[in-house]
Amino acid sequence: MSKPAIVIAVSFIIGFALTAVLSFADVYQNFSQLSFLTPSTKLDAVKVEVAPQVYANSSWGPADDPIAGTVLVIAAHVEPLDWLQDQPFKPVIMVKGQPAGTPNNLVKNWGREASSYLQFILEHYDDLPPRMIFVHGHNESWHMKDIVAALNVVDPMSYTYAALANMFVCFRADFVTLANCWEDAKAIPWLGTLPVEPEDPLVGTICCATFLVTKERVLSRSKEFYQWLMDWIMSESMHDSLSGRCMEWMWHKIFGNPWRSYAIDPTLLCPKNPEPCSLAYINQAHP
Repeated sequence: MSKPAIVIAVSFIIGFALTAVLSFADVYQNFSQLSFLTPSTKLDAVKVEVAPQVYANSSWGPADDPIAGTVLVIAAHVEPLDWLQDQPFKPVIMVKGQPAGTPNNLVKNWGREASSYLQFILEHYDDLPPRMIFVHGHNESWHMKDIVAALNVVDPMSYTYAALANMFVCFRADFVTLANCWEDAKAIPWLGTLPVEPEDPLVGTICCATFLVTKERVLSRSKEFYQWLMDWIMSESMHDSLSGRCMEWMWHKIFGNPWRSYAIDPTLLCPKNPEPCSLAYINQAHP
């Protein structure tokens, strides 16, 4: 190859490489502007969004005020939480995997949303707010069309316990998994035996651990009971993909509903606009 040809080839390669680098920089800059935040960035957002007085004892609003008397408990990890500014309730954000000493933090990231919910209940058991709405950190998902839309129309005083997700599920296919959780957790002393599964699905509930519950329902179980649940989950005797999922099927039973709970009436739960609280029915296990 002649010297001029080599120079042209080298120049072409350098130019191509420079173009690729610049293109990657543009892509990275655009990608970094999306809502994929690192845990450290997320923690800064949590500190800004939640006022310190939210965590103080006796800071809850009066029971006869539907909004002030209801606290929104969010199980968060790295999700963007900017949607909180568009809903009416006082938020308490439970975080995970942050440095020791971080408020409302579970240092060990384990247990899915269940450990965050249990942590809130244990920390505030002797001074719970009148009503609590427990939700995940994301605004939208396969099981929740739009949590912000639902929160803006929900009547917190309509039910003493009501799930807010949009899927009513019969857990025939997952009954064996639930039974295995029952055995692993040694649940019988606390929650009794599981009845024999009939021809129809035994466990029916609204899925995915997004729910409204009153202080009285929570206090129907002892603090020792919730500590037992937390200890079981955090013991890692069962992977949290299973124990956390089993807890999704147990919350309604824990708070006093029968195993076979039927769907709530969205016109009562969300009388201003029932559509965000409407349900689909799935006669099988969820994904």
